[in-house]
Amino acid sequence: VSDRLHDVVDLLARDLARRLFGPRGLRVPKLLLRVDVRHDRLLVGLSLRAATLARTGRAAMEEAVTLAPANLDYRQALLEFYSQAPGLVGGGITNAYAQAAAIRELDSRRGTFAQANLLIRDRRYDEALLLLRELRAATPDDYLVLYHLGRTLALARQAPAEALAALTRCLELPVPENAPAHSRAHWHLGIINRQENDIPAARAAFRAALAIEPHNQQIATELARLPPDPVSP
Repeated sequence: VSDRLHDVVDLLARDLARRLFGPRGLRVPKLLLRVDVRHDRLLVGLSLRAATLARTGRAAMEEAVTLAPANLDYRQALLEFYSQAPGLVGGGITNAYAQAAAIRELDSRRGTFAQANLLIRDRRYDEALLLLRELRAATPDDYLVLYHLGRTLALARQAPAEALAALTRCLELPVPENAPAHSRAHWHLGIINRQENDIPAARAAFRAALAIEPHNQQIATELARLPPDPVSP
């Protein structure tokens, strides 16, 4: 194997270190390149150096949580590690749920979102919806609650009227900082209306989303997949 291939692996490992310890928090790539020297080829896997860095990062985050157990950002970073990293380096969904429960004890709203997101990832939609509906009952005009309730109902293909109402209400509220934009609410409205075979409403929603994000190819593709406009007489 050429030195250039080894350099690629080295760069990937360094990138993982930056991701582990950078200011934006933890982001663990699922796949890295590993060199098979004997067969002179690249394999998809986890390099030993990257694995070492990941274990070191996990240990550092666990120590940070031990020293500052009330720090929600530390716990959130550890939760993300556990939920994204492979078991080889200490990842594990059970530990992620444990961190979400601990966050909820410290901050009910943030922890509930953390638990709901894990449940959605595991396609345990009914349990996630139970949590999101509890939040909505407590804060009926919370933009993020409305958005995630509508989105989750769309993913679960449940209660379309409730989903449409939640996302429509989102569009009447200002977008909080770091929250999904109105274009995402329009997008999910389009998906739900298409599921319900309301093609005109789906078309209008996708067009509204595309007006906000004109270069979003995913939205453009979904719009193009709809049946064409009926020809006027």
